[in-house]
Amino acid sequence: MFRLESDFDIENGMAGPSGRLSGRRTYVGLLNEHWSMFATGRRSNAMQKTLVPLYIATALGRDVHHPFDTDDLDSTFLTNNSIQYQTPDWVA
Repeated sequence: MFRLESDFDIENGMAGPSGRLSGRRTYVGLLNEHWSMFATGRRSNAMQKTLVPLYIATALGRDVHHPFDTDDLDSTFLTNNSIQYQTPDWVA
């Protein structure tokens, strides 16, 4: 698997706020149904990967539960040079 995301200003063509060629999620990895997923690059962190499936939104909005995004559920913080392994789903 491979993902390369970049952002730029459509009015002047300049790179996004980070100033990088690929300032957003960028990674390369291997995906297999038997041993699952291994990826490296600029990705969201483990906190965001772990908590998002458990997250419950309310009528008051999601920022009520985590002001200032301290748990990174808004996925605003990306980790450079990260290595990530996701185990396969095991069913007994």
